[in-house]
Amino acid sequence: MKLPALIVGLSAAAVLVAAQPPPSRVPWTTSTVRGTPEPPSPYRVERVFPALTFNHPLEVAALPGTDRLVVVEQAGKLRSFQVADATGEMDLFGDVSRFDRELSETYAFTFHPRFAENRYVYVLAIAKTPGTTNREEGTRIVRFKVTTDPIPRIDHASGQVIITWLQGGHNGGNLRFGPDGMLYFGAGDAGPRSEAHTSELQSRFGISYAVFFL
Repeated sequence: MKLPALIVGLSAAAVLVAAQPPPSRVPWTTSTVRGTPEPPSPYRVERVFPALTFNHPLEVAALPGTDRLVVVEQAGKLRSFQVADATGEMDLFGDVSRFDRELSETYAFTFHPRFAENRYVYVLAIAKTPGTTNREEGTRIVRFKVTTDPIPRIDHASGQVIITWLQGGHNGGNLRFGPDGMLYFGAGDAGPRSEAHTSELQSRFGISYAVFFL
């Protein structure tokens, strides 16, 4: 076997490969990214509706087909007002306790993508039992219909519980429809407010986010 010749041949091939210039880089000219390495200017908070006062507001959304905004308050009420005439007068859009007296808190709401057709609004509400940390089926997503009155309101008699899960200190609390037509919600881990004892509940109820078809 002519081993020295083989080694010489491999060495020559390696030198030949190494001597070749690297392929030219094709410029990327189709990017739509816009930005600057400089940090953005500081944000300035401005109160846009100084005449309105809310009790622990958590979310705001436009009422489709109107010039109204709807605000959900943690204590279970949803209020609406006209954007062009926000002079301090608000209207009660909904109160989850009128649907179920055990519901005492609301964290989020969202309108159906086909709201103009079905008038559906979804509300994430909480039912608590005094003296207990957790309650089975205490966190609920309720679907309501909205009236067609000049000042639209939730029709509490139309309420239908869509899904329930364990209530605790960490109840999640976000509702959004995705482009796929599905409703996404944050379910939390139902753990207590104190982080010291959440592992057992997390293993029992470990869903952080969930989704279902409508």
